[in-house]
Amino acid sequence: MFAKEDILLVGGDFRLRSVLSNIAAADATGGGESGGFPTQDGDVKSFFDTRLRLYWDFRPSAELGERLRVHYRMEIGDVRFGGGVAEGSDVSGNLFPVIGPGSGGGVGADGVNVETKNIFLEFAIPPLRGLSFRGGIFGYGDRYDFNILADDFAGLQLAYRRGAVQAHFVYFKFFEGDTRDNADDSDWFGVDGELRLGAATTAAATFYYWLDREHRDALGFDPFQFWLGGEVTTVLGPLQLNGYVIYNQGKGFFGRRRGKNRGFNLSLAGDWQLRFATVGLQVQYISGEEGSKQQLEGGAKDGATIDAWLSYFNRMYQGPEILSLGPHHRRGRRL
Repeated sequence: MFAKEDILLVGGDFRLRSVLSNIAAADATGGGESGGFPTQDGDVKSFFDTRLRLYWDFRPSAELGERLRVHYRMEIGDVRFGGGVAEGSDVSGNLFPVIGPGSGGGVGADGVNVETKNIFLEFAIPPLRGLSFRGGIFGYGDRYDFNILADDFAGLQLAYRRGAVQAHFVYFKFFEGDTRDNADDSDWFGVDGELRLGAATTAAATFYYWLDREHRDALGFDPFQFWLGGEVTTVLGPLQLNGYVIYNQGKGFFGRRRGKNRGFNLSLAGDWQLRFATVGLQVQYISGEEGSKQQLEGGAKDGATIDAWLSYFNRMYQGPEILSLGPHHRRGRRL
């Protein structure tokens, strides 16, 4: 129960957009757009959709402020124009396909489409200044342009921020099998740290480990992946430079192959600040070998070792797309 001096902060955002994209479609399994591996070819898609997000911060005391809060974020959307349940009718039963439960994007527009986006408890840990805890469902993304993962997850985060040092430990539960047996779970662990070396330069390092025991029965062992990354950012007058490298290694991937994999991701980017705009350029190399895509998507349980960099979440482009990833927490902070 909150005290009488409750503090309630309310905010949100509304989005109306059109999408024109030829990003690859996806099959039924694995990662990527629509929850599947990208297919080789895809038709151009175009549509309108809309979304409303509202959030509430419940803070039990003005004295505590952000040191203790419960955060809730709800979402209506994404409601696609004309989308909804395929079967339906208006009150006469046979004129227009009026949508009932569903997205609410069709004629009549009624829909069951309110969902919980985030809900978590966050509080400072008094014995050590700068130390805080967060637990629940919250957005999280890696510092490497979200090349490894970025989404909403159920998990725990322990963060430290003081002076020139920032660091956090994060744990996510991807899949909970039998609650009496942890041997069939899929768990993600991460450690990230950043050190400010001067007024214009910061250096950071990250380690992620994914233990994917959900697919142990399909492969006969516990699949795993790990990522080790480093990043340097510096400012030279109006120019900001950023570079990072990530090494990835593992065995088994989404239960689709028995073999090992290893690879790296290298990026160098610069932003030039002008009076009226910012001009940026990024050059990125992601390692791979001929046939590695078929190795991952074929599902043949091949045991060969491939030299290819993999990630749990990575948008793969075959053309232009305008998109919004929404709010995520990078380096323990909300973007």
